[in-house]
Amino acid sequence: MRICILLHFVDQQRNLICLIGAVSSLSLSSQIRLLPATPFEQALESATPGKRRWRIAAAATAAFAFIAGALYWGSDYYPRRHTALMHQRAWSKFITADVLDDAVSIGAAIDGVVDKVNCEIGAIVRIDQVCATIDARAYQLLAERAKANLTTANRWVEKATDQFARARVSYERSLGRSTAAPAMERTQKVFEQRQREVVQAEVAANLARAALRTAQSDLQHTSILAPIDGTIINRTVEVGQTVAARRTEPLFRVVANPSVVKINLTFDARDANKLYVGESVLLNLESEQDSAFLGEVTQISLAKRVISLENYDIVITVRDPSARLQRGMSAMIRIAPAASRPERCLAGNNAH
Repeated sequence: MRICILLHFVDQQRNLICLIGAVSSLSLSSQIRLLPATPFEQALESATPGKRRWRIAAAATAAFAFIAGALYWGSDYYPRRHTALMHQRAWSKFITADVLDDAVSIGAAIDGVVDKVNCEIGAIVRIDQVCATIDARAYQLLAERAKANLTTANRWVEKATDQFARARVSYERSLGRSTAAPAMERTQKVFEQRQREVVQAEVAANLARAALRTAQSDLQHTSILAPIDGTIINRTVEVGQTVAARRTEPLFRVVANPSVVKINLTFDARDANKLYVGESVLLNLESEQDSAFLGEVTQISLAKRVISLENYDIVITVRDPSARLQRGMSAMIRIAPAASRPERCLAGNNAH
């Protein structure tokens, strides 16, 4: 008789130890054996019935002792190890954090008076959607005038080119004949004059063409478009307001997802080693300790403001549907692994 024991440890939500016992017969008959007899089986066959029973009992006792020890130490080891790791990672730190301003600004590319506003705060917009328009009448006139000037310039080029062609023919004929010097000189001067007129006409046409492109571009810029898909979070323009291309304050600000913000923190190497990309962390504003934000570490890199190569920039992505973390703000926050957050912080986070 054989006893086969299979122990399988699973270290996940629970530590499970499964014991599977299987007893197989040593032979199907006295003449056919599936497996050759082991030394232990040979000893059992040659032993007297008393000794055989004693050896079987000893083997069973040893097997059950092994199983009991495995159950005891296996069930105790993994919880103790998990608890030790949790205590090792149970840390927190107060640090100044900057909420990254990832909003895209929408401004005016030309000067003018706003005659229509289509996007309000909170509006969901698509890329190239018209959020506002500038009175286009003046720019329409400039575009039409530039188009007319280009037409005139092209006609001048055609006329100058035709006159130059005739002057060249006359000049080449005078070279082939014995023409008096004064006549030859006049023909040459006409040829050179026509050649200069062609150059001047082409320059004027190029300038008119560039002016038309500028006028058409300005006309297109009377429509103020959304640069990305997203949500309008700020608007500073009103109908009738005069705007300028040199204005630094944006007319609109749009973000791809207003409920998600990114927070930047600078850690030294000792603290940065406590975090890893993809880890969940808990953030508390120093002024609001009873509520918290649950975030995820999305980037760890060497600090751009290099004071020491031991500094690292940590970027944490946080969901903030209540918009309490304003983009561009700086605040003192407490950061800790999410697994070690206290119950009061859990309640505050659920409130969001």
